[in-house]
Amino acid sequence: AAAAFERQTIEAFTPFDVVITPALAKKPQPIGWFSHDTDPLENFARQCQYAPHTSFVNVSGLPAITVPTPAAPGERPWSVQIVGRPGGEARMLQVAAQLEAARGPLPRPGSIR
Repeated sequence: AAAAFERQTIEAFTPFDVVITPALAKKPQPIGWFSHDTDPLENFARQCQYAPHTSFVNVSGLPAITVPTPAAPGERPWSVQIVGRPGGEARMLQVAAQLEAARGPLPRPGSIR
C-alpha cells in the first residue's frame, strides 16, 4: 500500500516543478504542546492534526523543504512547504531562496512570545 501511495503521489506531482503547501494546519504552538508527559497516542493525534501536509510528503519520498513566512510583530512565523519532483532539489532550493529573499530576516528568537 505504501509503495502504491508513493507512486500515485509522485505521478500527481510530476507535471509541476514545485508544489507549495502550508507546513502546518494550526497556529504554531508554544513549547510543551508536544509533551513527553502526554499519552503517546495523544501526541501522535496532535501531530496528525498539526502537520498533516508534511506527513504525506515524508511517506512519498519526494524532496521537500519548509520555509518560515513573515509574521506579525511578536508572533511565531508560519511556514510553507515546498515539494519538488524526484531529483528536483535544485529547483526546490531555488524557490526556497527566492521566498527567503522576499521575506527578509526573521525576528530574533527572544522577541517571539
